[in-house]
Amino acid sequence: MHWCLRGCLGSNIRGTISCVCAGNLAAHMLFGMAKSFGPSVERFCRYCLATNKSALQNPQTSNHKFQIRTPSNYSYHLQQVHEGMADMSTYGIRHDSIFHRYLKHFHAAVGFPPDVSHGLLEGVVPFEIALCIGHFIEHKYFHDVQQINNILSQFNYLYTDAVNKPQPIPCNAVAKSSVGGNATENRTLLRLLPLIFGTFVPSDDICWQILLLLKDIVEIAFAPAVHETDLSYFQNKIDCHNSLFCERFVGISLKPKHHFVGHYAELTRQFGPLSHFSTMRFESKHAFFKQIIRDCKNFKNITKMLATRHQLLQCYLTASGISFSRGLTSVSRGDYVQPSFFHHFETLLHSRFPHINMFTRLQRVTMNGTDYTCGLYVIDGY
Repeated sequence: MHWCLRGCLGSNIRGTISCVCAGNLAAHMLFGMAKSFGPSVERFCRYCLATNKSALQNPQTSNHKFQIRTPSNYSYHLQQVHEGMADMSTYGIRHDSIFHRYLKHFHAAVGFPPDVSHGLLEGVVPFEIALCIGHFIEHKYFHDVQQINNILSQFNYLYTDAVNKPQPIPCNAVAKSSVGGNATENRTLLRLLPLIFGTFVPSDDICWQILLLLKDIVEIAFAPAVHETDLSYFQNKIDCHNSLFCERFVGISLKPKHHFVGHYAELTRQFGPLSHFSTMRFESKHAFFKQIIRDCKNFKNITKMLATRHQLLQCYLTASGISFSRGLTSVSRGDYVQPSFFHHFETLLHSRFPHINMFTRLQRVTMNGTDYTCGLYVIDGY
């Protein structure tokens, strides 16, 4: 997609696509690769030329040992396929990317950032948590999955965690090698894992260490800002995690998403913080349209109905000013109290506000788009 801007410069400014955010399946389709990640596909990675055997069945091999895909070798591989010198399995490319037909300054080899939501939260995380749960039950830290669900249900989730609290783990999670759940639920489960189960599992247990390393990887992958000096630390966490995983789960091949995660540190250097390219926001927007279809039950002209309802919503949000209320402050009902009511801060209040004898006690305040409510903590130093 190109666009032109005519402004104070007095000329057209032409732009192009910088990158394309998509899930693995859509990215491979637009890339021109096979739309499958099964063992029958030899070259499964859109970032390098790793093979199924070398990367997944021999997980000790580092991602750095594989040749990286570039625009130049992409063109060579495509030429080899077109001339019949190689088939799809040789390089993993079926046809040229559709973007190359219309965009001159975009190339698929360097234009598809990873989707950390599907790669980690709906791929590696539920898979490894299920394997580790089987290990914990095997070592008698828990009797069964039901006991784990009882512990989960008794934990006091607050605020956004209460909205995205983990679902009960299925009884066949270990057999299926997945705890299920959506991305936000799995992220909450992994983030709160040390608080919920820290007293049940020995700290030196190898699977406990695997989950803690995985938690660190997820936190860095979803960080809104990452310094370049953090990338070596990021890569070290990934390598240590994979090493421990292979040590504990001998005979279990890594999944393609494990291999993709191995590229995350270098891809962060290339694209910036990977959370900016997550499809989680798209999934949230998609949920709005799915809810409309459920409520209206009108299947005569679905696209027109969805477009009309969406535009009505946008008109309401624009007219009401809700969309532009980030800088506003809103408060709940409150009452007046003396400084002595805040006994922990009484001295501070007297020093900061010596002429004020009454203060307002509130249950909730929203400032600059952030909600502050009772039961939460604000860290003012570290």
